[in-house]
Amino acid sequence: MSDHCKQDGGFIGNAGCTHPNHQHSELVKGLLASKAHPISPADCEAALREGFYVNTAFNTRVGFGAQLMEHIKHHSKADQNRRKVNLLYAVATVKGGKRGPNPKGGPGSFAYARNIDGKRFLVLTDEHGNVEDVFDIIPRGARRRRGK
Repeated sequence: MSDHCKQDGGFIGNAGCTHPNHQHSELVKGLLASKAHPISPADCEAALREGFYVNTAFNTRVGFGAQLMEHIKHHSKADQNRRKVNLLYAVATVKGGKRGPNPKGGPGSFAYARNIDGKRFLVLTDEHGNVEDVFDIIPRGARRRRGK
């Protein structure tokens, strides 16, 4: 896209306005200011439609938006909801997780990993810093123990 934000002149990319001082909706501001916790699928959808960027400890910005939402749509309804409620865990992962190259994403793409509240998360970005996929890694046998 070659559009610019009417609010601050920033470039409108895959994850909304790229300007670092962009003023987001109250929903997105509240989500970004909170600790990682489960959210409603509807809040996740609204946040990804708006799009937002977060700063990492590696002086890069990671975008959450249309690309991630499109990827989520390719999963079963139950898996979609499970992924949506974990959005803030993915945000916390890119803000403070370990980073390494994303071997499937090509040059300039990264994988961020972090343990939060006893769960492990992996977030994959493309070469532009947009989130392509988020995984919550369930320990071997945990699904059987929970009766799934």
